[in-house]
Amino acid sequence: MNLLEHIYYNRFKLVRKALKFRLYPNEEQQAALAVQFDHARFVYNRFLQMRRDHYQTTREGLSYQDTTSLLTELKRCPDYEWLRDADSQVLQQSLKGLDRAFCNFFGYRARYPRFKSRRAKQTIRYPQRVKVNLEMKRTYLPMMGWVKTVFHRPLEGKLKNVTVSRTKSGCYYASFQVEVDIPEPVSCGEMVGIDLGLKHFAVLSDGQKIANPCNLIHTERRLRRLQRQLSRKQKGSRGWEKQRIKVAQQHEKVANRRADFQHKLSRSLIDEYGYPS
Repeated sequence: MNLLEHIYYNRFKLVRKALKFRLYPNEEQQAALAVQFDHARFVYNRFLQMRRDHYQTTREGLSYQDTTSLLTELKRCPDYEWLRDADSQVLQQSLKGLDRAFCNFFGYRARYPRFKSRRAKQTIRYPQRVKVNLEMKRTYLPMMGWVKTVFHRPLEGKLKNVTVSRTKSGCYYASFQVEVDIPEPVSCGEMVGIDLGLKHFAVLSDGQKIANPCNLIHTERRLRRLQRQLSRKQKGSRGWEKQRIKVAQQHEKVANRRADFQHKLSRSLIDEYGYPS
């Protein structure tokens, strides 16, 4: 390594970060995405049950390689030929997600993997074959085509994978994982202690108090009204589904406000205090 390379690697750090953008698929693309979501969820739930049954019978676990081989055999079965309608890499990524969930459980980092519900948030991952056209504001997804995307910030770095998600309210998002070089932060030499509380969101060691935004409390009245209206409707009906989306949208607003407050607060604390040398 020469002198210039040594200086570069000392000043910059190669990291991976995710950039989330809103997707607006048309009706055909929404139907195609529904197929991908349903098939990926089916594979996840089926092999979760298979791994549980296999352990209870043999007291041995199944690896990711074992599940991929079983998935290939399953797709060849006449009763499950419809699995071929989904992208093969999407199904493989679903198995990888299941294997990662078990690794986190055995590493005491998460609870035991649970079955996925069709009414919960849906996600699929594309490890490659994804293209981006910033000028046309489109993202190419395999078996989907070019999907309208709102790029509200620059997309820099080397694209590694894309995770497409659909929230409970029916909104679509694409999370791009990119690999970029970021400069090492400069220390300002100041330190601060942070104490999270109940009356105040946080109290700093220099006496500064940060008020709690109370996002949920400010929307409890509207949430109560929406949930009462939902309870009066017949579950599974068209009216119940419309009201369920309204409740989900209100909950997402609260979650977005909370996340926005925390991101802005953490950014301001880092800019003001930095970290010690």
